[in-house]
Amino acid sequence: TEAWHMVNITFLFNQLPLRLGEVARSLLTTRAGVPFIAAATGVLVERLIDTLLMVLLLATALSTLPNAPTEIATTARIFGVLAVVGFIMLLIFARRPHSAHKLLDIAERILPLLRRLPLRRLLEQVLQGLETLGDWRRLGHVMVWSLISWGFSTLTFYAMHRALNIDDINIALSIAFGMSLASFSIALPVSMAGIGPFQAAIRVTGEMVGMQALSAATLGVLLHGITILGYAIWGVISLLVLGVSLGDMLANREQTQNE
Repeated sequence: TEAWHMVNITFLFNQLPLRLGEVARSLLTTRAGVPFIAAATGVLVERLIDTLLMVLLLATALSTLPNAPTEIATTARIFGVLAVVGFIMLLIFARRPHSAHKLLDIAERILPLLRRLPLRRLLEQVLQGLETLGDWRRLGHVMVWSLISWGFSTLTFYAMHRALNIDDINIALSIAFGMSLASFSIALPVSMAGIGPFQAAIRVTGEMVGMQALSAATLGVLLHGITILGYAIWGVISLLVLGVSLGDMLANREQTQNE
């Protein structure tokens, strides 16, 4: 139950600049005795899995679109390569922690000044956060819940199409492009709550699948508005249930940095 509320708070604070929700979740996790670096690494693993799923979805959609824009196809490939390489590296470190220690040994031999930094302790905390990847059962658990989460997003997209009577296009293709492009559009927090980039992503989706411009603009505004409203309601409820505030998390952050 507490983990559920932490996720709600994460989505709420992710509407702020710099995606502060990820930091907030890591800080909340430290209340259970988990080191901040380990918690942050766990969040990174989840985001990497999400990226892999969205890259796969986008690649599948692009393969069915004959006139896909070159910029989008190139971006998808770049994200795909980075996500796959990063995921493989994390899998290796999770399954063979000694390889990470060997890399650190090599780095310290090349740059002796690194020995003055607490890199050993940080590495141990990072490896602790990667333990999920080292256990196939736990990794499968994370994958299943990620798929369930994206399943709800898929249903939301579909419901919005039906509510706006958008049925003269390939809805499945629209959902695939919309979900993936919207996810990538808010990956870099350039605006409050992703306002602007999110709507632009849905507008581009509309152009790619032949949706009317007005319908695409309306879909983007409605979908984003409902999403933000849901995050706000459940996020505030979770803040009240856990009895925490932004001040509490900032104080916790200062304490973590001092340690």
